[in-house]
Amino acid sequence: MEMFIDTESGKPPAFSLTFEPEGISFSCHGDIVCIGFQACIQCCSHFWRNISPSLPPIIPTLHGLLCCPSDGHNNRGVGAGLVPSDELPIKFPKKDFPDDHKELLNLTFHCPSSYIQTELEYDKLLVILNTEALKVAQDKDASDRLERLRSKKIL
Repeated sequence: MEMFIDTESGKPPAFSLTFEPEGISFSCHGDIVCIGFQACIQCCSHFWRNISPSLPPIIPTLHGLLCCPSDGHNNRGVGAGLVPSDELPIKFPKKDFPDDHKELLNLTFHCPSSYIQTELEYDKLLVILNTEALKVAQDKDASDRLERLRSKKIL
């Protein structure tokens, strides 16, 4: 999975963050859920060549919120917050910069277990509603077929 990190709107992304969803781990500590994964942060050369081709960036800190897709644009500001990392700051080496240099980073997000429970309940509700809607559609199709057969005096 790849996400782009913009610095200013209207410009190409400055960084990309990639990770494998299969590598996500979950653990609970009391009422806190920890979501962790290893990510690769990469300088996007098409951005840095125009800004600072000889001076590599330093990322002193990262802030983020991991949200469920059901939150849409997440106007509520609710989700799993990124935990500060001991691996920061990230200093990209001058050698070969900005040719898409990559750095590995371990990311951890924390959220209350009630947030995960709420999202799971929401997902269950969506599955139930979609299943019921499918049954209604199938019943309507069956009813329509039955009416056609009756109108043709087959039944």
